[in-house]
Amino acid sequence: MLSIEKLYVSYGTLPVVQNVSMRVEDGEIVSVVGESGCGKSTMLQAILSLEPAASVTKGRILLDGEDLTKMGKKDLRKIRGMRAAMIFQNAALSMDPMKKISHLFYETVHMHRPEVKKEDCLQEACRLMEKIRLYDAERILNSYPFELSGGMCQRVAIAAAMMNHPSLILADEPTSALDVTAQAEVVRLMGSLREDFHTSMLVVTHNMGVAAQLADKAAVMYGGSVVEFGTVEEVIYHPGHPYTRALLKAVPEMNGTVPEGIGGMPREFGIRRERCGFAPRCPYAEDRCSVSFPGRKELSETHWIHCCVQEEERR
Repeated sequence: MLSIEKLYVSYGTLPVVQNVSMRVEDGEIVSVVGESGCGKSTMLQAILSLEPAASVTKGRILLDGEDLTKMGKKDLRKIRGMRAAMIFQNAALSMDPMKKISHLFYETVHMHRPEVKKEDCLQEACRLMEKIRLYDAERILNSYPFELSGGMCQRVAIAAAMMNHPSLILADEPTSALDVTAQAEVVRLMGSLREDFHTSMLVVTHNMGVAAQLADKAAVMYGGSVVEFGTVEEVIYHPGHPYTRALLKAVPEMNGTVPEGIGGMPREFGIRRERCGFAPRCPYAEDRCSVSFPGRKELSETHWIHCCVQEEERR
């Protein structure tokens, strides 16, 4: 479905995403986790060229075999919202506050299917909203975004993204602006969409709980690079990279155990370095970690890391 191959993304001359590779299979949900500022959202928005200031300097992004990095603006507009749709972090801010929700649904459909009448579009929107448990569809369609709660706006945004039945959903922190109850509802909703429509998803989050509950596979990013990739069970219960282990130790637990913070400072993006970005903070770092970026080490058929320290040394 989606293949990202050795992707590099820069803001002008400032490299942010470096050497990122991952795959999203048909009907699969992949979550990208990592601390704030590690390049998750930049990588996600680069897929559909949604950030004008960011540019892909190297690598390929294949959607069903087509390289999106080679496409012009007109061809990308045909894909956005039709074959691949985006769900933003704060849904209310991504909507036009001067227009009703009904206009959002109609505009989404009219852009790609102009032959569809507005009445038919709104009927389709009502059916879709009822399917995702928004039962007061007519009132919602007649409302402005600021008249709806944050959780309601997020679910409306998900419904609007599904109007053209895209094969791929890109979600940028879809639960971060919501309370815990609304987060759980959105996670259940996205899971049900995969079951009902067989939609593939690439979900960016800093919430390990969301990744564990929603995704099939997880990619762990640090300093603009993916340092670990595998099934959710492998990444969470058998983490191979020192950063993944430190990240999991920083998650609060129900038994009241005080989480452990990660010492040191995050990687500085203003300096170009061909080395392991986590080396200055890694308790297992060796001299070679500061010389070059570690190669890929296969831990299983589905699980790999970028780390040069031997497994017995990381225990």
